Amino acid sequence: MPDRLLSPQVLEGGGESLRRARLLMRVGLFGGLLMLAPLIEHVAAGKLREALVLGVCWVMTVAMLAALRLGLRPYVAGHLAAITLLLSPLLNAETLGGIHSPPIFALLSIPLLMIFASGITAGWLWVGVVVAALVWITAHTGGDVQAAREKLVATSVFACVLACVGTIFEVIRARSQAELLAARDAAEAAAEAKGLFLATMSHEIRTPLNGVIGMADLLRASELDGRQREYATIIYRSSRALLQIINDILDYSKIEADALTLERVPSSLRDVARDAMNMLRVDAERKDLKLEIKIPDSVPKVLEFDPTRIRQVLINLVSNAVKFTSRGGVTVAARAVARTPDALTLRVEVRDTGIGISPEQQGRIFGRFVQADPSTTRKFGGTGLGLAIARRLVELHGGEIGLESEVGRGTTFWFTLPARVLGDDIAIDASTSGSGRDVSEAAAPPIREGLHVLVAEDNKVNQLVARRLLDQLGVGVELVSDGVEAVKRAREREFDLILMDIHMPNLDGIEATRQLTADPETREVPVVLLSASVLDDDVERGREAGAVGFASKPMNLRSLTRVLAEHVDRDPNERGPFRPGGTFDLRSSHGMSTQPSEPG
Repeated sequence: MPDRLLSPQVLEGGGESLRRARLLMRVGLFGGLLMLAPLIEHVAAGKLREALVLGVCWVMTVAMLAALRLGLRPYVAGHLAAITLLLSPLLNAETLGGIHSPPIFALLSIPLLMIFASGITAGWLWVGVVVAALVWITAHTGGDVQAAREKLVATSVFACVLACVGTIFEVIRARSQAELLAARDAAEAAAEAKGLFLATMSHEIRTPLNGVIGMADLLRASELDGRQREYATIIYRSSRALLQIINDILDYSKIEADALTLERVPSSLRDVARDAMNMLRVDAERKDLKLEIKIPDSVPKVLEFDPTRIRQVLINLVSNAVKFTSRGGVTVAARAVARTPDALTLRVEVRDTGIGISPEQQGRIFGRFVQADPSTTRKFGGTGLGLAIARRLVELHGGEIGLESEVGRGTTFWFTLPARVLGDDIAIDASTSGSGRDVSEAAAPPIREGLHVLVAEDNKVNQLVARRLLDQLGVGVELVSDGVEAVKRAREREFDLILMDIHMPNLDGIEATRQLTADPETREVPVVLLSASVLDDDVERGREAGAVGFASKPMNLRSLTRVLAEHVDRDPNERGPFRPGGTFDLRSSHGMSTQPSEPG
């Protein structure tokens, strides 16, 4: 209740000021209600002097509450409250018995209130004011003078004792709060350092790994005999498996730090499910498994949810199902379990005919770094993070996740997905909701002849990969090793596109982009930023710098072809098609919409 009466500025400011404002608001509300009964009693009894004094105090209390509502500083409001508490005993004490009157005890609470509301210094200042008031009241007290003086000394000592108790409490509280703030700051610094460490290590690990994946992909496309092609394929798939492990660790770190947010956009669950299935189709066909999608027509075509994250959940669940199933198949099914006119809750299931999970293992399967059995890692690989990530992504949507399984007869993983129902006529952005096509088989868009691309990349292996890929596409390429060279070369000659690595020496890619887009001679050249790990902060900085898009490394021939088709000779107001390979367009109104890289 008090919080609703405080000013928005105080609530937004928080901290010590909010704590003191809450205290004063509570004291004011309690005191204002407490004064009403005696005020009415004095008026009824004809005690006009007492009623007038109490009425003035009540009006001042209401004024203090109104001032707090309007944003009065708690320090000033505290002094106003102290004056209000002083008035009634001071003006009524003589008629009620002087130093022996009951209202005198209200004076003793003033230093304590001021210590808590305005600080220790203000509290002891009011100790002096209260003692002076007690001396004046004692001088105007009739009867036994000695008894009045003894009562004055006792009351003054008691006021000082209360002030000492309040001071000790406030010192302990302030010290505890300082320790808590220091611990919070240390935790935030540790989390920031952890995030920076993970981002740095991600870049350092992914950079050579990107070279391995890129060169292995180029090697597979060259003339090889059967055994050589098998070796090259093993290198490529093993490298991508290692990259997926790194991705899982980074995703979970973002989840732990509450840095992962959802982007709810018009989406098609059918397209998202089909997309997830297509990404695992090669692995399933290798094991002769049947993949099916069963989503009835009763499920609306257009729903509002985060398609990228739901696709990630389905990829995790379908990937596990394919991994642990040796015969039979995997089915993705969905049905509505609750519905209102404009929203529904879906139950999405991923069923397999695999090895199953024992009851004792089911209880811990969604924990981090957990797999059903230690031998699972040795036989099938994986970090044990996939299901923990899937659970958190489902929970962010407001849903639940669980499983039903029987050893030897298969497993059904299920999750609920609350979503708003949108009209079928609402357009779905293909770049976020998926294409519904098999990305491994999707035809690459045509590339205009005579393109010239500048690649800014400091890693020599990645430079070689970029050159070879662009050579295969018949695109002219120039390579530079840092942002300074990129800006210089872009000003010297005209390029159709600039592929700019974010992390480079001397001048990073985002700052180089900012300089290029600020220069009238180069601002029209589209800049696509490249990164081994695209972070939300990088996305925002890249958008502000003027980049037209991002592309996740490692890039292969297909994803590079799509980047060229997407960002060269394209109307900036036109939405692009589905982009695999971790690319997305900063000109889209939905901002970032990353796609997992297609499988090898």
